[in-house]
Amino acid sequence: MVYWFQLVGLKKSGYHQSSFFQIGNTLEVVITHSFVFVLKNLRKDDVLFDVGAHIGLFTLPSTLIVGENGNIYAFKPSNLNLRFLRKNIKLNQFENIRVIEKLVGLEEGEQDFYEDVENVNPTGSAIYVDPKNANIISCKKEIITIDKYVDVMDSIPNFIKIDVKGFELSVLEGALKHCGTIHLF
Repeated sequence: MVYWFQLVGLKKSGYHQSSFFQIGNTLEVVITHSFVFVLKNLRKDDVLFDVGAHIGLFTLPSTLIVGENGNIYAFKPSNLNLRFLRKNIKLNQFENIRVIEKLVGLEEGEQDFYEDVENVNPTGSAIYVDPKNANIISCKKEIITIDKYVDVMDSIPNFIKIDVKGFELSVLEGALKHCGTIHLF
């Protein structure tokens, strides 16, 4: 099974053997082997938490699988990536994606957050910073936990995808209450 969707906001590279293109271009991208696990296990009407949603590379094809009655919660704190994530959701007319503009971690609070204001890339935002990069800005971002979000939303995800640049353990530690019922990948 192959899914097609439109995507804006990526630069050409070999990242995950997919096709990435310059910001502003709208092109179709085929979803390949990177999503084999999802294609085999995510089902219609499932709930997915995409922690570290970037610009929607994982979020968008997952939406096609869960269908209109499923839900995707895309967590992304980076302003530039959020702009493209929202554009990609709108471009594809997906209505079952909720974007959460927060960090996800071990405990609630605030965190210094750094982001590259000129480049959309997988390493363009973080809670640590390379001081050599002149395009980096600093701001405070709210941190939530999976457990707290699940309690408030009263919706337990079937799956959680986590890609947060080395802070995956903190995300998991903030989901211990509900981890017994969730598939992680």
